[in-house]
Amino acid sequence: MAVLFAMPLAYSGIKAQQTPDGGIVEVITNWFDLLSETRGPRWHLDGPFDAKGNILDLSSFMNSTQINAMLVRGVFLEVRNVDHPLDFSFATWGIPIVRTSVLSVLERDIGTNDFVSIPATIPGVPDGEFAAMATTQLIPSFDFVRNEYDLSPPDAGGNRKLRMPGRHWRVDGSQIPASTNMFRVAEWIPALIVSQKIRSLFLESRVSGATFVPR
Repeated sequence: MAVLFAMPLAYSGIKAQQTPDGGIVEVITNWFDLLSETRGPRWHLDGPFDAKGNILDLSSFMNSTQINAMLVRGVFLEVRNVDHPLDFSFATWGIPIVRTSVLSVLERDIGTNDFVSIPATIPGVPDGEFAAMATTQLIPSFDFVRNEYDLSPPDAGGNRKLRMPGRHWRVDGSQIPASTNMFRVAEWIPALIVSQKIRSLFLESRVSGATFVPR
């Protein structure tokens, strides 16, 4: 089910009409940017690292060979404020770190086609309580027609890449397979996009640390 949001008319790239009460637009979306709460007491996770102490960046979590190695060895994180854990948060390099009980809910209700759970070791936290989440779907879905955006200078081949999307950027829902519930945007990999179904599961389960921006 789509969710209805009230947005200012300045919301970028929306074909919409002003409502009678003035200055408000009705936006229907099934997709959300999954972000981590930054306010209030919370822990901070550095890493993740492999067993040799090498940093694992976002590209590592999109490489099947490296993911398979992580499934065997796990990943390791450093932590500050361990007494204030969140059910969902991002480590330094944009890797989601999720309480395994939350992942169990996702596995039960949406399956595991869109993500892989990787054991994570965090000092001061019992083994098996948290895992890193690798997203297996990479979908070209940035809406270049409706969105505002900034492109990089041309490379040697004359190609330009998306350098920064506008504040209220949107995905093109027509490019997203119906069976998908979680993915990264091929043109803007830092974005972790989830469906309304996942958003509802997080809210119903009172998952701490997760916030959602409609896309």
